Amino acid sequence: MPLGSQQQRQFHARKAPRQTRSRSTVDAIKQAARELVSAEGFSSSSTSTTLIAERAGVSIGSLYQYFPTREAIFIALFEETSAQMAATMKRVMVRILDQPLDKSVPEVMRHLLALHREHELVLLRMVAQVPQLKLATQPISFENMIFDSIRIAVGQWTPGLSLRELNRRAFFLREIILGCIHRYINEAPEDISDRTFIDDLSAIVMHYIGMPAKRRR
Repeated sequence: MPLGSQQQRQFHARKAPRQTRSRSTVDAIKQAARELVSAEGFSSSSTSTTLIAERAGVSIGSLYQYFPTREAIFIALFEETSAQMAATMKRVMVRILDQPLDKSVPEVMRHLLALHREHELVLLRMVAQVPQLKLATQPISFENMIFDSIRIAVGQWTPGLSLRELNRRAFFLREIILGCIHRYINEAPEDISDRTFIDDLSAIVMHYIGMPAKRRR
């Protein structure tokens, strides 16, 4: 059953900060939440809005001016992290698009793995351990943001594809790459090194990119 507008509001910030002081307050709240969950985990008792406000050095009333619940803070963290990662990957892809495929693809895989490791707390553990986040209406995710960059790269690497084929390949490449990275980080298999993982994933990606386009009705 779809959530009502009142239920949805608990998952999103009440207002966007406009002044420097307001932005500093919001940044302090998000940083405090990040530090608390890193040290204490995601339980409601260890990361309550009261504890987040105390750690941020702001009053609980100031916190509630911007975030109605702790889940709203988590979503803001998730979206901010996703945007930062997407911007980083866009710069990486622009820089390497003219390189040969066997050099550019492994470099993209290395950057993606490093970014996911750096932001594992927010991007992977938070989503897995805070089920309320899944009730929010389509939070802005790295997966959605990175799609256009992947599509541009595929178009550069395999010119002449139709828009439909380009979108199809970008979709599957995104799912293959991010799905493998998420599973690799979560499971941390002892018999697979980072170098082997990057080499094998790069080989899979290059094989898929090199597949001829299929004619479709």
